Amino acid sequence: MKKIKVLFLLIYLFVILFLYSCNKSEYKVKSKEIDFKSISITKNKTKNILDIGKIKKAVKLETKDNSLIGNIDKLICDKNGDFYIADYYSSKKVFCFNKKGNFIRSYGKIGQGPGEYNSIEGFALDSESNLFLLGNYKLIKFDKNGKLLKEIRIEYFPGYITTINDLIYIFILSYRDVPKNKKQILILDTNFKKVGEMLTYDTRLEKYSYVPRKIFAKNQDNLYFIDVYDFKLNIFNQKSKEMSSLQIPNENKNLDNIWKKNQRHLSEKDMDKVKNKIHRFASIFSFNNNLFLYEYCKYKEIFDFWLLNLKTKKAIIFPYSDMKLYIKQLFFSISGSYDKGVILVINGIEELNKYKEYFPVLKNIEFSIEDNPILAFFEFNKFE
Repeated sequence: MKKIKVLFLLIYLFVILFLYSCNKSEYKVKSKEIDFKSISITKNKTKNILDIGKIKKAVKLETKDNSLIGNIDKLICDKNGDFYIADYYSSKKVFCFNKKGNFIRSYGKIGQGPGEYNSIEGFALDSESNLFLLGNYKLIKFDKNGKLLKEIRIEYFPGYITTINDLIYIFILSYRDVPKNKKQILILDTNFKKVGEMLTYDTRLEKYSYVPRKIFAKNQDNLYFIDVYDFKLNIFNQKSKEMSSLQIPNENKNLDNIWKKNQRHLSEKDMDKVKNKIHRFASIFSFNNNLFLYEYCKYKEIFDFWLLNLKTKKAIIFPYSDMKLYIKQLFFSISGSYDKGVILVINGIEELNKYKEYFPVLKNIEFSIEDNPILAFFEFNKFE
């Protein structure tokens, strides 16, 4: 009898150890630093927008009662050339248009039922164009035709989502239930099974959630993401599980005395200091092994564009101070990227007329105040 009990105990312990090993989700990430001095940086002091690049084509999004877009908060162009567009705050939907701009369908709606949500915090597509919609309390999976496939409740407040090779990466802004070991990025498979997590959670987010407009970008096996409170670029390779970091010299340490304060939330005065003096990338887009980044520091009046190729280790910076006359005329509202460049959004008649002066491809486009936005495909010139 004792032998049977011992046998059952051994089997029980084996099962527990097996389940533990299966659920152990910490990614063993190898980390390395990229020497900033190894990056060759050129400041392009052009004052003509045509020296930077050209709008190669434009797509006018069809306007219907069920496809009205207030603002484009995120855009993904899939392998077929279809556009998936999220309007987070106005229509609170994700829309699909074909490559000609014709409306196809929308995904989800506000509510408490299956496939419904309170708000949209992000969305992503897998290789089959299944759509993953990230709400403030649930993660929902739709097939490409809009059919609800699966949903789960989430116990964290998400910020950003993307997919690489059918793994889902979610950037976490805050936790509802505090786990013992907080991590910044959660990794799931397309059935929502947790397969990993990485990076220590930045507790400064609990004091002041002042996040960049776009944190994630991707290219092939690489996930690129910018730091929330530092002037830093991170590259995670999904195959090798290697994390590379490019730390760019800055004066953000001068804000450490604010972060070290014990109050749960920063005062309005401290928030203003962070907002004005933080030096970081405010958005990131990727195309054809290039990264297009927006450098921001209000205090130093730095609002520059970077074109960075980590393969060649070359960066071209377009200083705002040299281009501000053109930027005022041509406000670059970037919604996404494609294989050759970035996708700009033209929202109004006045804006379109300013663009027409520089880009002939737009001259025959008619536009009214009731119309949905125009997508303009901007391709950068080749720089030596």
